[in-house]
Amino acid sequence: MTFRRVLIPVIGFVPAGGNRVLCCLATEFVRMGIEVDFLVLDAETRPPFSTEASVIYASSIDSSCMADRAGGKWGIVRNIVRLARAIRQAPAHYDLVLASYSFVALACAIAGRGQRTLYYVQSYDPEIFATKRNLGSRIGAALAYVSYWLCRSQVVNSPHYLGYSGISATDFVPPGVDTAVFYPRQSAPELLRGAIRIGIIGRSEPHKYRPVVDAFRAIRQLNPGCVLVVAYGNVPADVLAGAGTHEIVVPRNDVELAAFYRSCDVFLALSEFAVGAFYPPLEALATGTLLISNRFLYVNEDNSWVVDGPDQVPAAFETLLACSTEEREARRLRGIDDIARQLPWPHVAKQLLALAEHNPGPAKVTYSGEQP
Repeated sequence: MTFRRVLIPVIGFVPAGGNRVLCCLATEFVRMGIEVDFLVLDAETRPPFSTEASVIYASSIDSSCMADRAGGKWGIVRNIVRLARAIRQAPAHYDLVLASYSFVALACAIAGRGQRTLYYVQSYDPEIFATKRNLGSRIGAALAYVSYWLCRSQVVNSPHYLGYSGISATDFVPPGVDTAVFYPRQSAPELLRGAIRIGIIGRSEPHKYRPVVDAFRAIRQLNPGCVLVVAYGNVPADVLAGAGTHEIVVPRNDVELAAFYRSCDVFLALSEFAVGAFYPPLEALATGTLLISNRFLYVNEDNSWVVDGPDQVPAAFETLLACSTEEREARRLRGIDDIARQLPWPHVAKQLLALAEHNPGPAKVTYSGEQP
């Protein structure tokens, strides 16, 4: 079938990678002639990234469908139920519902509508919740795990998640990169022992900032002149205070984020646990910035300096410095080409819709009612 109208429910818009993916996919769907609507529970949020899709707030459908912004251990449950009610009462003309977060997938399953639902899994949420040790996080982890069983029509964004702990997807759709925005710098930097600019994406969660900050500290033991450049800040001030010379850059949009990558000589992309697709290293590759990274999707020894953990970063950094200019340029150009050939958004959007057409999932589990 050819999809004509797509509904993308979200609890609220946040300036994070998952929402950017949805905004970019929605724009590509619109450019393909498809009517796309976001259905948003939290009426106090707005799309943090540019999109050509329309936005419908759940309160305009049902005044009782308001997000619980107080949170708490039961706020998650209330938001799932309220979003499910809004999905159920939304116009019936959508022929595809796209869910891309565990709580949204649960809301889609509870809603019981007849439209085809596709659960685009971008991360394994139970692992993320497990990094926080409190009752609310344990409830969130349990609900996230259930989402993979209730909403069985699934596609993942990396082969890493195929057959992964309750995930039933048999296909993956890679992440996309807007190469018109994340275009490459003209040449590799001349790396001399001195003020080498090393970039990271600042995140407030310890498991996200700890590996990159620890790696930078180890690099500074070798080269005290290095400067840490942190996009968005977010890292606790006391942690940065112990990291030596640093700058904070706060991009207001993707154009400024791409400029941040191009301003860095080297970019660090690390994680404390295995993940599939991870946008910072892909964007760094697209912009032609030299990359030291875990082996994420599309990151390899031909385009980056690959490590298994922060303890290997100093050796990788020394190897990078010791490389000839020609070898650094060869890896840099390979990374630019890898992203440009495989990850443009129009290509990714078409792949996702093609899989949605042939991946309805078990109707008895996903939705009641006749499948289109």
